[in-house]
Amino acid sequence: MKNLILILSMISMFLFSCGTQNEGKLSDEEKEKIKSEISPLFNQIVQNSEAGNLKKAIEPYSNKTEFVSISNGQVSDYDKFVEGNKQYFETMKSQKFTETLMNYTFVSRETVIVTWGGSATIKLKDGKQLKVDPFAASLVFNRTNGIWKVIYNHESGVFTPIINDSIKTD
Repeated sequence: MKNLILILSMISMFLFSCGTQNEGKLSDEEKEKIKSEISPLFNQIVQNSEAGNLKKAIEPYSNKTEFVSISNGQVSDYDKFVEGNKQYFETMKSQKFTETLMNYTFVSRETVIVTWGGSATIKLKDGKQLKVDPFAASLVFNRTNGIWKVIYNHESGVFTPIINDSIKTD
């Protein structure tokens, strides 16, 4: 309960403080410029997650104390986020995402929410396979000193084992 109150307080403070910085509506050109800055970072996360390169996949995430990640109900700080992903990547052989949704919400010139959705197929090192469908993630990117970092991440998905229906004969 304390974590929920803390998270809601942080989000409220974050959203209220955003409105006081850099007043004014973003032009379409400004939005496109910001997208062009964030898109390579987002692609870095997805492509390196698919390749199993944890180090490169987490580079765009902020390691500051205000970082929060929520994954299927599990709330983590940066260190727990990294450890959880490390454990996952150690069991994974490969994964492939299929994107069906990509949306940018511009809170301010320094804060953008990327909402991403689709599905994934995961192959584990033990030979098992999983389907994640649907899958959705929201990433809050914040620009500080000209550098974009993910300061908040929330993802969820429905994981289902893929069962091979073929009958084996000896």
